[in-house]
Amino acid sequence: MKKITLLFIFSCFFNPFYFSQNLQWAKQFGSLNNVSAKANAVNSNGDVYITGYFEGTVDLDPGPGTLTITSAGMSDFFVVKLNSSGNLVWGFSIGNFGNDVAYSIAQDGNGNIYLGGSFSGVVDFDQGPATTTLDAGTGLSGFVAKYSSSGNFVWAGNFISSVSSVVYDLSCDPLGNVVCTGIHNGTTDFDPSPGTTNIASNGLQDAFICSLTTSGNLNWVSGYGDSGNDEGIAISTDNNGNVYTTGSFAGTVDFDPSPGTATLTSFGGLDAYILKFDQLGNFLFSEQIGGTSDDIAKNISLDNTGNILSTGIFSGIIDMDPSPSTFTLSGVAFNVYVSKLDNMGNFAWGQMLSSSAPILANSIASDATDFVYLTGSFSALTDFDAGVGTFNINPSGTNLFISKVDGNGNFTSANSVVGSNNSVGNALLIDNNYNVHLAGEFSNSPDFDFSPGNAILTSSGSIDAFAAKYCQVPVKPSSISGNTVACSGDTLIFSTPLVVGATSYSFNLPLGWTSTQTLNAISAIVSSPGGTMSVVANNACGISPAENYTVQVNALPSLTIGSTSTLLCLGQSAVIVSSGASTYTWNTGANTASIQVTPTVTTVYTLNASGVTGCSISAQFTQSVVICNGISTLKLDSEKLIIYPNPNNGNFSLITHSEEFVKLKIFNLNGSVVYESSDEVTLKNMQLNLPEGLYLIEYYSQHKIMRKKFTILK
Repeated sequence: MKKITLLFIFSCFFNPFYFSQNLQWAKQFGSLNNVSAKANAVNSNGDVYITGYFEGTVDLDPGPGTLTITSAGMSDFFVVKLNSSGNLVWGFSIGNFGNDVAYSIAQDGNGNIYLGGSFSGVVDFDQGPATTTLDAGTGLSGFVAKYSSSGNFVWAGNFISSVSSVVYDLSCDPLGNVVCTGIHNGTTDFDPSPGTTNIASNGLQDAFICSLTTSGNLNWVSGYGDSGNDEGIAISTDNNGNVYTTGSFAGTVDFDPSPGTATLTSFGGLDAYILKFDQLGNFLFSEQIGGTSDDIAKNISLDNTGNILSTGIFSGIIDMDPSPSTFTLSGVAFNVYVSKLDNMGNFAWGQMLSSSAPILANSIASDATDFVYLTGSFSALTDFDAGVGTFNINPSGTNLFISKVDGNGNFTSANSVVGSNNSVGNALLIDNNYNVHLAGEFSNSPDFDFSPGNAILTSSGSIDAFAAKYCQVPVKPSSISGNTVACSGDTLIFSTPLVVGATSYSFNLPLGWTSTQTLNAISAIVSSPGGTMSVVANNACGISPAENYTVQVNALPSLTIGSTSTLLCLGQSAVIVSSGASTYTWNTGANTASIQVTPTVTTVYTLNASGVTGCSISAQFTQSVVICNGISTLKLDSEKLIIYPNPNNGNFSLITHSEEFVKLKIFNLNGSVVYESSDEVTLKNMQLNLPEGLYLIEYYSQHKIMRKKFTILK
């Protein structure tokens, strides 16, 4: 079927709020009547299971193909499996003439799936050619059904009541046992086998917890309630098989099924409870969240470290701390609470979302780093930052929302489905790759893309079901570590803590820096004046906001160094002069800008100099020394002999006004002839390939000999 319009353009429904989840796909399951997705599950391969109920005829294939199912009565339930790309793998429906609904789905360690809900009449739970019927008796009957990962029937069992029973939620423990919770009234047999384990409700409606083996046999069951309406809403298990459940109660209820007592009394109308049992059904503790008005639990889950997360709705004032201490919240007309307790039931934190119109929280989940996610719906301007900040979203109807806080309850992000619509998030979970999976219901034409692009689904009838998958852009890197002040030319290492879900990091450095990067660290050769560097975390979903870091890079001293005489005769002195720094340290031990030297051989002098910023530079100067004996005592007739330039690098000109040129000789300091010429043409452009040193020229004319010293420096 083709019922999704993907318009990746800007529109009038552009979501102006920061989006940390980017849409991967959104699928719908529609009918001319009503279809609702109540629960979802995801396996290690990223395959998604969705269950709920439908009326009329529905196509379970969200792609171009069709998989048509038709309800046998008022409503039937469905389960559909999609692959990680949102394409149909398989799907089927179960039901008969009455109201048949699946409220929950879970999977065990072997990939089998379990459905929980209620049905009436006689229903065949085997979707294949075989038949396995269950009889609800005279009213609604809660059921648990098991299917393989391929959708093949394994077993089904139900809880027959004299009035009614409903399974609202279920979960699998590490041994493959399935635990469930819900409501019942009258006398209910919780043993799906031919045996009997009856529990009678105390009032209009009681809550129960039940544990079944992987084969569907009863392990244990516990019921609790007072004379009013008490309900079990959600359930979860930890790695040790302990069971946690939440729901609502009124009056005074003993939650300990053993001969002992664990009595709680509601403060006003309904209060929320949180219970913990071990794997064998032994009572461990009961906690209470409540106030003077109705406080209704909606969902429970455990974070990666075993803390208990729960959510629900309340009005008026609520005390979130179940201990003798208090942590009260006071909202306006409609409020959502979020609670975190440790695995012993001790209060960690609590917060609320408050609005002037109905707001619901239907599902709570966490990821491997203990970030907490919430989904539901809201109908008026709502501040999703429960802290001191503000993050308002104004809906365009009754809109689905996702909010995210860290493990301490600090606000991270919030998004909503926008457009002319009514949409509700009923189920939320986070997979091993931090993808967010949503399931729920909508009407009209909501946009499921939180980014500037659009992914608009249009309902076929009154209410359609949807499933959506969002990848998560990495969060902003928390910091950059490294020096904040440096000198030009320094090699510095900067790093950022690893960001969950990031596959790479990109550093942006000031102009002129050179660098080498290894994942979340970078080694950089810095240059002045420095500036602001930044880092972002990347993954296939997108790029995080940038974390900035300012580094001041001071310039090195502008050092100059020279000598009053670049070439000394043995025994002579010179002054080596430097400037451009504030402190000077020579290898001779001197600490002045200039030093006087009398070297006996050619010597290299090293200077370490620092500027006012503390940056230092090292420089060297070579003071040349030659033995000048035999030349310095010569009486030279050189008035008419000019060497230009002098000193030189071996290239120079001779200028003389003597009589006719005869020849020229050049001697080194040892008195050896190193050059001789009788060619007058060469005098104007002498090109000698001689080493540095002091030399003597003898110029011969017809009437005299002229001598002159010159120096070659290179």
